[in-house]
Amino acid sequence: MSRTKAIIPARSQSKGLPNKNILPLSGKPLLTITAEFALRIGADDVIVSSDSESYFAAVNKTTTSSNWARLTLHRRSSFAASDTAEDIDVVEDIVKTDLIQSDDIIIWLRPTVPQRCEYEAQNHLEAFRKSKHRSCRSVALATHHPYWMKTIEGDTLKPLIEGHNEITFPRRQLLPEVYRITSQFEFFYVGDALDCGHIYPPSTMAALCDVKNIIDVDTEEDYRRILSLSEDRNGPIY
Repeated sequence: MSRTKAIIPARSQSKGLPNKNILPLSGKPLLTITAEFALRIGADDVIVSSDSESYFAAVNKTTTSSNWARLTLHRRSSFAASDTAEDIDVVEDIVKTDLIQSDDIIIWLRPTVPQRCEYEAQNHLEAFRKSKHRSCRSVALATHHPYWMKTIEGDTLKPLIEGHNEITFPRRQLLPEVYRITSQFEFFYVGDALDCGHIYPPSTMAALCDVKNIIDVDTEEDYRRILSLSEDRNGPIY
């Protein structure tokens, strides 16, 4: 029988922002915030996958969830912890431990994107379970349209998409709606991901989310912005 399990990928060797996965926000590491979110939205089990004992210690020390028995700490193999490892390599690494099975649904939660709405995630997860889709990604309406974007070759501006620019689409009302990936959550079936070699098996369901100005904490500036947002709200933003 299919079960729903959350995987939280948390490699420690970030080159851009060291230890970004355990940076504190509203008194807790991002990793703990994400694990507790997974428990609240109804994951049967939560798997924190990391190469760092200090990450595991941070989670154990800071959680306040009463459902912590449903959490498992997965120590990655050297390859799954390498710079070249992709998301599917982490999934395959966990499969080898029998923590997940081919018919399980995975909730993939990145610690660096803490702005999530429980209600939205639960509703989209329920819709995904009832659908014929094999994966699902959170999206939001894009505020900058790719038809009006440019590349630069030498010192010359070129349209990002040939034939689609402000000349062929001179008014904003003519632009088709486009959506950006927010990375708040992804869902997929394990077996389908293994078959296609990535965690976005076709077909992919759209999970339209309402949270504005999603920040993926990857730089010092990102972290300052998320701290400022939390201070403006005088409390958690998740």
